[in-house]
Amino acid sequence: MSVLLLLIPVSLLLSALFVWLCIASIRGGQFDDLESPRWRVLFDERTETPARAAEPVQAPTLEEKA
Repeated sequence: MSVLLLLIPVSLLLSALFVWLCIASIRGGQFDDLESPRWRVLFDERTETPARAAEPVQAPTLEEKA
């Protein structure tokens, strides 16, 4: 029975925390746009970078390492 004296306040504290997190996420705009995230998956968002001439990279020889 004494466990209930501990568990009830802990559960009330946790539920208040979850309510506060939910309200904070709503105010922060987490749920403003519910349509575009599911469509964003279908489109490729690659950015095109200009092609540049790649110079060959040579590994250092044993004389250069010493």
